[in-house]
Amino acid sequence: MNRFDIPPFGFCFEVNSALSLEGLKSAIRSKKKPLFDMRSGPRGWFLGPLICLWLSPHWTMGPGAVGIVCRTGSTSKVVGLAGFDPAGTAMLLVISIGAPLVIGLSGTAGFGFSMIALILFPAGGALIMWSRAQFHHEADPIVRFLDKVSRLPSNQGRARTAAIPPQRDMTLTVDGEERSELPSWEEIEAALEGLESDGFMILAEGPETYVQLMRIGDEFVLEKREGGRHRHYQARRAAGHAGRSSATGPTFSTSEAQEVLAAYVSNAPTPTFILWVKIVV
Repeated sequence: MNRFDIPPFGFCFEVNSALSLEGLKSAIRSKKKPLFDMRSGPRGWFLGPLICLWLSPHWTMGPGAVGIVCRTGSTSKVVGLAGFDPAGTAMLLVISIGAPLVIGLSGTAGFGFSMIALILFPAGGALIMWSRAQFHHEADPIVRFLDKVSRLPSNQGRARTAAIPPQRDMTLTVDGEERSELPSWEEIEAALEGLESDGFMILAEGPETYVQLMRIGDEFVLEKREGGRHRHYQARRAAGHAGRSSATGPTFSTSEAQEVLAAYVSNAPTPTFILWVKIVV
């Protein structure tokens, strides 16, 4: 997957797939959420080779992605632009360009006022778009979704997933919204990969027994509690296992977070690359 920023319009991305063109389209259609699913997650529409995806159940809100699904020999790819609000951007362009034209053509305003409007409206629209540049990363789950569904099915991967039946009676909560009681591993994995930056998920057996993760950029901070507030722990890297850190603590990649969760839900030993360190309160 390739990407590069083009502020204030978001970022361009290219997702290559070993699937055929029709196979990639079918994979996207089968994995995206229905349009009226009230849970956050990728949903959208196809129009020939064009695709439009967004995360919010309220389609006029939040970052989205538009692109073209095209053939590259016997394989395929998705090329597009992500990180902007399609409906909001369209409305902003209409107001910024259309309003000055309407004022000028109406003949009710003087030449000077018309020229000021012709400058101020587009300038104001440009400033609004620049101010929203900091939210472009919120479209990352859409691009991760496209990257995941573009891969060839793996029997090994399916076998590994099937080998992780949760052994705990847990409730899955994502960004404060209770998603599922007794979640399957597939639901847990999908929730993890769908988290937006600064989003969090909790797998809880009870009010004081849970594991929780927060996404920081492309990585995760992990904590768990095994009783009261004096049994609250944060995941740290074991000696010899290098990694990155954020202001809230050491961070772990998606695959590492999946491994920790798989061990937790199946009551398996903790992966050797982490240590659970008590948080002093």
